[in-house]
Amino acid sequence: MALIFDRYARSNELAGHIATEIGRIGAGPDLDAAIAAVTGAAGPALVRHFAKREFIVLSMSDRPDGPKVGTPEWNTRLGDLGRRFDARVGAGLGTDDGSHAAEVEKLATGPAAALLSRLWMFGISNAQRQLNTALNLMVFDDQAAIDKAVAAAVGAPPKRPAATAATDAFSLEKMAVCQDSWLDWGADEARVGAFRDSFRARYKESPDGGYFVPISGATLMGMKVARVYSSSIGMARGFSVAVEAPFDVARKNVEKTLGKTLQQCETGDGMRTCALEIAEKRTVMLMADATGREKTTLVGCFYFYEK
Repeated sequence: MALIFDRYARSNELAGHIATEIGRIGAGPDLDAAIAAVTGAAGPALVRHFAKREFIVLSMSDRPDGPKVGTPEWNTRLGDLGRRFDARVGAGLGTDDGSHAAEVEKLATGPAAALLSRLWMFGISNAQRQLNTALNLMVFDDQAAIDKAVAAAVGAPPKRPAATAATDAFSLEKMAVCQDSWLDWGADEARVGAFRDSFRARYKESPDGGYFVPISGATLMGMKVARVYSSSIGMARGFSVAVEAPFDVARKNVEKTLGKTLQQCETGDGMRTCALEIAEKRTVMLMADATGREKTTLVGCFYFYEK
């Protein structure tokens, strides 16, 4: 992720988006005023103001069930988001000593404000789309390298005993829909060992080490299993299964198993997703290629997930 962000920051993509939008606007007094504002003494403070405002607006809109406007909880969240901006995004924009506060306030409500907002939102929305696309591709393209690094850190599993009495310790369905969770087992080696032995009796590691495949075929809720990710996939930690089924079919089967309707369904950046938080650190999620070119749907229980 850090590599993707660094390469993007060094590219001309963001500047190109802004130049494209300026070309659509054309010359005029508002554009002249905007250029004068950002190239003047208050320019850095003005850029920081617009960046912080957009960061807070986007963050607040991501939580439609959040606190109501004007309530103490709402004001607290505004303050928290402001501090988060200062610690993260704002760290790359330089400091603002407040000496241009009055000038920034005037510029942010003047004739150039609407144009600056338009440029900012166009540039950021396009950058966000490109970065999300790159990160989604990373989930699939770099999985082998990610899982190899995890495996190297954890170490090879102990040799399985000849007896297979523990084969019932592992349930693919329970793991995929958060009824079981390796996150809860902690240092319980008896539980972990039984799960590991049962799992490896049925699945073998792929040649590239990125995932596991059934030894003699397997199904999940009636859908053929293509791949199993036992601990992580991209930016997510949990347990997930790629099944050979369209998104809508997989969703119907998962909802029938859960007895609940999946929520938070979205389509964007080439992906279709649905999610349902079962409990803390237990979110059932479906993910598939929105174009339909990929013939599998990912079904999994994620304990930690970064969009």
